[in-house]
Amino acid sequence: MTLDQHLERAASYTAPDSDEAARERIVTHLDTNMLVEAGAGSGKTTSLVGRMVALVARGTPVEQIAAVTFTRKAANELRERFQLELEKRVREEPVGSELA
Repeated sequence: MTLDQHLERAASYTAPDSDEAARERIVTHLDTNMLVEAGAGSGKTTSLVGRMVALVARGTPVEQIAAVTFTRKAANELRERFQLELEKRVREEPVGSELA
């Protein structure tokens, strides 16, 4: 790439949305498949757990939710935190109400 091409590309660069806005989309845009790519400690797992819980709350069976990670360690962490959050929500819900 030439210097002129680099400069043109830099001039047309649009800053990404804030991290908070991106995390919000993960949890609220439930009809869209998403690739969540971010550095360590950025809140990926927390956001994905929130998304998965929101899917269950709107009636999606757990068996129909897929999440792919790059490591077994990350998969185990995601599975554990999802389970803990579901259990917490069930304990907090009044008898006879739906998970929300």
